[in-house]
Amino acid sequence: MAVNQSLTVTEVADSVNTADNTSKVRILWKSTQTGESWNGYERTAYYYVSINGSAETRYSVTYTLPAELTVTIVDVTIEVPHKDDGTGSVKVRTWMNTDISAGIIEKSEYLTLTTI
Repeated sequence: MAVNQSLTVTEVADSVNTADNTSKVRILWKSTQTGESWNGYERTAYYYVSINGSAETRYSVTYTLPAELTVTIVDVTIEVPHKDDGTGSVKVRTWMNTDISAGIIEKSEYLTLTTI
């Protein structure tokens, strides 16, 4: 039994706003349960976002892991301020306790924004 996770953090095309010194970033977290064990009960997962090296902000989301399906845990677009020099970065870290044999699963991704 396995729970396969994918996490992508991407800058949205044509989202750079030079007037506001911001970009839009999409966070997409998916999970696929394979094998005989699955968890149909609603659970809570967490993802943490750090912008430009700041302290992480924690967000929670509820999910289930139906057998042999891919589910979207998070699909959100956020507006990210760039630093004064026009650079920027986003780090996203996920945490999920599957409550099945896969146990705790964590992923992280780092994105350097297009310099304005």
